[in-house]
Amino acid sequence: MKIIYILYKKNLTQIKKYYIEHKTNLEYIEQFFSNKFKFIYLSDEDIEIQNLTNKIIIIGMQSSNFLYKPKSNNNIIYFDREYTNFGKIASNKYKTFKYLNKHNIDTIPTSLYKSIKENKYPFILKDIEGYNGNNVFLVKNKNTLKNLLSKYKEINFIQQPFIQNSIGIDIRIFIINNKIFSYKRINKNDFRSNITLGSSIEKYTLNKFQFKSVLNLLKHLNNDFIIENKLIGIDIFDDDKFKIIELNSNPGFFALIKLFKEEFKTELSKFLKLN
Repeated sequence: MKIIYILYKKNLTQIKKYYIEHKTNLEYIEQFFSNKFKFIYLSDEDIEIQNLTNKIIIIGMQSSNFLYKPKSNNNIIYFDREYTNFGKIASNKYKTFKYLNKHNIDTIPTSLYKSIKENKYPFILKDIEGYNGNNVFLVKNKNTLKNLLSKYKEINFIQQPFIQNSIGIDIRIFIINNKIFSYKRINKNDFRSNITLGSSIEKYTLNKFQFKSVLNLLKHLNNDFIIENKLIGIDIFDDDKFKIIELNSNPGFFALIKLFKEEFKTELSKFLKLN
């Protein structure tokens, strides 16, 4: 039986985490392929990993500052948020804005949060490196803002204008290899559309403009980065245009498995180089 090594950061005490009813990407991978592969978890400081140049290695668990620096291994799969140059852009909302703006790709005006005196309410306050809808706030007045800044003193925030048609709904575009999947996320109980916060999901077909815009973005990404293994999430507004909300270098599998089933599992197998 072949072995897949999953590399995680030193001192990580909990490798597997659960969100609502769906699993982490690594758990899905184990579930689908454990009949063909043995999975071994290694800390990034284990001596053994230096000799894995010809083995399948998954850099896992939304992590950064790994001690392990691979020299040459075409079998490395990336699932972290900040290990690759693309991941460093996608995991930082202000860097994402600057990158998209540089290439004239429509996105939400974004600025580093600076002063309590310079705000037009309501507006959105976000953790600059947040994910899964964590630390994203709709700020309606100055008192709310003061309380948030007092409670979350350690967080670096960005701010964005509040856009009415973004309440609880967006389109997630998921690219794995060169295959494009897309679906709509709808949350009737929260202004955030993250599935981890209870959104429902349904298949969505991109229109011609949206599809061409995805290809245009991919062209820039391929020119600017080595997109290892091509796993990309793009969130856009629920309209006929292509206005990007966020990029994601580690989008979750839950919706893909539920909506696209075997079609997605086939692409996942290709992505992991298991064919």
